Amino acid sequence: MRGMKRLTLLGLLTLGCWREKTVPFDFGDGTIQLPEKFRQQHRATEREPDSIRHYFRRVYDTHLNGQTSYAEELVISRLAPTLAEQEFRQLLARGHFDAMTSQQGYETRMSDGWEWQFGERLYEQHPVKEPALVVRLIDWPRRAVLTWYGYRKHFDQTQAQAHLRTIYQSLVWLDADWAARFRQYEQWKGNGWMDAYFENLPQLTAALEKLGLKVPYQEYIGSVSNWERNGRWAAAIDGERPGHLHLVDLEATGTCSAREEISPDLRAGFAALGVAGCIRVHRLNLWEKQPDIAGWFRRLT
Repeated sequence: MRGMKRLTLLGLLTLGCWREKTVPFDFGDGTIQLPEKFRQQHRATEREPDSIRHYFRRVYDTHLNGQTSYAEELVISRLAPTLAEQEFRQLLARGHFDAMTSQQGYETRMSDGWEWQFGERLYEQHPVKEPALVVRLIDWPRRAVLTWYGYRKHFDQTQAQAHLRTIYQSLVWLDADWAARFRQYEQWKGNGWMDAYFENLPQLTAALEKLGLKVPYQEYIGSVSNWERNGRWAAAIDGERPGHLHLVDLEATGTCSAREEISPDLRAGFAALGVAGCIRVHRLNLWEKQPDIAGWFRRLT
């Protein structure tokens, strides 16, 4: 009996990463239940005419060399309603939705009415090197693809599938007008918008400096930025297509803006500012040429 208890305890410790308490994550386009050690990679969110992709990771350890290793990663992809299945399969094979390509090789089978794909990879983040399982769930009618990896020492294939199934069953899409959003994304194909963005940048920099703000940092043009704050003003750039500057008056009077007027990918960062009172949100499209950004700021401030 004592030996059985020891084995049971060992099993719980080994699989604790997916038995631990779960918490809801609101990622703007939807909500999902994940183990509480997961973190959303807000700046990694990608929005393209074919799909929106959200990234989550579970921290494994922070090492003496300053590097952080991740025991699990999850990519949630919502596919455009107009994406044809043949094009989807081509993109899938190229690793467009995650890092799992057809060249890596994987097993495919149907279960629960969904398509499942199983593969392996070697996770490397110095000093960690761990064999990992990769599981992909495709729900074509619902236009959803979830790809997950986790260390093999924590999961076998059956446990990994059960883990991802539980995660997917908790997914609730919130954006009722998602088809319209993809139609909007379609209008911004190509890179022509970059010319407008860089033409706008000097004016934007000068206008923000007058408020004591810097241009919010983006890892790449088109990604979500951090929030910059000085006194009553805060600014950020969303990762939408097209990308909008959000200039928020934190001490507004009169008519107040709802928090929902802030783009979903910026809401968590804004909440961290701890602003409880009336706000007013102003948005400026940075992907089209703006002839008088200074005048726009003067009218608002």
